[in-house]
Amino acid sequence: VPDTEVAICQVQGTWSKMVPVCLKPGCQVPAAPPSGSMTTSFSTTLSVFTCLPGYTMTGPGTLACIDGTHWNGSAPLCQDSQQMSDQPVDAVISQASGNIVNMRIIVTNLFIVSAIDYSKL
Repeated sequence: VPDTEVAICQVQGTWSKMVPVCLKPGCQVPAAPPSGSMTTSFSTTLSVFTCLPGYTMTGPGTLACIDGTHWNGSAPLCQDSQQMSDQPVDAVISQASGNIVNMRIIVTNLFIVSAIDYSKL
């Protein structure tokens, strides 16, 4: 662990340094997602998920057994990469409401919305 005593949650959603955690064995091992696999380590307190080539993971790649009963999240899914699209979604808002008539939403991160462009078309 680096010599600093402070860990900062960065914009990317990662810690600025390694943060120790205590895990307790006992959680029921989660199933591997369809089109993916799962391995456990540290007396089944960590589950690491991967997807087959051509598939993209949505959700956490690693789960930790935090209290011997519960995981710190839900198992991820493996989605066919060909079905996923990074194309903008165009929408027309009702002119009767007096709000924006046209807008384009661009999501640049599939897990956390990191940028939305509300510029008019």
